[in-house]
Amino acid sequence: MRPLGGGVSGDVFLTDDGFVKKRFLPKLKVQMEWISDPRRVFREIDSLKAWGRIVGPDCVPQIVSVQPEEFGYTMAYAEGPTWKDLLMAGEVRRSIAHELGRRLALVHRRPDAEARRALAGPGYFHSLRVEPYYETTAKRHPDLPIRADFGPETLVHGDYSPKNILVHKDGLWVLDHEVAHWGDPVFDLAFMLNHLVIKAFIFADSRYRDAARAFLDAYGPPPALEARTMVHLAVMMLARVDGKSPLGYLTEEQRTRLRAHARRRLLEPVDRLGRFL
Repeated sequence: MRPLGGGVSGDVFLTDDGFVKKRFLPKLKVQMEWISDPRRVFREIDSLKAWGRIVGPDCVPQIVSVQPEEFGYTMAYAEGPTWKDLLMAGEVRRSIAHELGRRLALVHRRPDAEARRALAGPGYFHSLRVEPYYETTAKRHPDLPIRADFGPETLVHGDYSPKNILVHKDGLWVLDHEVAHWGDPVFDLAFMLNHLVIKAFIFADSRYRDAARAFLDAYGPPPALEARTMVHLAVMMLARVDGKSPLGYLTEEQRTRLRAHARRRLLEPVDRLGRFL
């Protein structure tokens, strides 16, 4: 098996027969101590199936087999870069941003009884998102109003970001569903926007801002949800500087600027994306 880039939460391999095998780790591969139950693999599998039902079977890789004793599974393989790879290389496609907003809106708004049953409750959301992003950042900025105020409303991906979008010759796959749970749609919106807004901020390139706008327009949040999203977006931005999973490609000067901007948006919140930057 040949190792592939698997992020921080697991090991990912390409097998000799052309499939991808993924194994989940109890300790994530980051500098700080970050522990999470490897049984989150079963959440990922249930969410992959739910997205296939709601959006369509071509939006996620097909599951080939499950290895429960290894906390792993085998899935189909497709060649291609992640959307993050393209964005970091300066290739910004509004069409991808629009499609991802459309898909997320479907998942958030189409009731799916099986997903609600299989993914009920917060799952591993606290250990993988609330504690490393909200609680860790709040401890480092005790003067800020950082609150993880989420309600159980819909199927939430929990890691909806450019690094988890595979761009292959036949379309887009949404990967890495281990944080999936029945929760608040604001998290997915803020999580994706954060990656696009940070790139717009550090590269001073309006195309990333346009992609963020295309994503949000395709989703079509009501005004109250967009306003809440801006608050969580500010928390996410600060967390990628001072949380448990800081962005590795930032310079110290960029960290300082992002930190100052995120703090300002938490102390002086805005209600629309156009006012955030």
